Amino acid sequence: MDGILKEFICRELILLSYEKLAKVAELIHKYLPYVKSIGGYARVDNVKNKTVEELRKLHEMGYSNFYFGNESGDDFILKRMNKGYEAKVVVEMLSKLDEAGMPYIMNFLGGLGGHGYGLDHALKSADVINQLHPSMVYALELTLFPDTPLSRDLKAGKFIEATEQERFEELKALIDAINIPTVFKAEHVTMPAPIRGTLPQDKAEIIEYLDNLIEAAKKGAFDNYRSKVNSL
Repeated sequence: MDGILKEFICRELILLSYEKLAKVAELIHKYLPYVKSIGGYARVDNVKNKTVEELRKLHEMGYSNFYFGNESGDDFILKRMNKGYEAKVVVEMLSKLDEAGMPYIMNFLGGLGGHGYGLDHALKSADVINQLHPSMVYALELTLFPDTPLSRDLKAGKFIEATEQERFEELKALIDAINIPTVFKAEHVTMPAPIRGTLPQDKAEIIEYLDNLIEAAKKGAFDNYRSKVNSL
């Protein structure tokens, strides 16, 4: 089966009703019998319209490892970024997946708080993660592009970007504060250096690596990186 698609991924698929998702799974397994896992990108409130039992049945049908773009566990940032929910909703919704036994991925968007806010953001986000059981925490970094509301705030002096040193310090604080077993990855194009490992086993090694990146950032090693990111 090497080289054959084994995972079917669709953006915000889980937003559909239980009945429609069951039909989708039926059709996938009928016409693509080699597909073993069905997943996609999602918002945490996409599971609001499903019971724990429905989620359990969906997992039995092959649904697994949806990537939830929660981005933060900090109510101040969630409100500023117009996410439409508070941190308690992240815990409430994703706890349903834990109870249903369906693996899922949470993301963390570093730099969202801007200059001077990274440590608070990291600790509040870790607090949310620690109440849940994601199979993976995937981190990436805020990168501003022209003609976006936040880039306009930057020009107007309403937002100051975090430095590259602050971003690494934020990730270090996040990883240090996570106390549940999970996989941690930060391999997105917005990362100047890839970070990966399994927590808690690799925590000390990852933190040591981040300490080295912080020292390199202090010397300006990544000063021009953000301007080189042309797309996500």
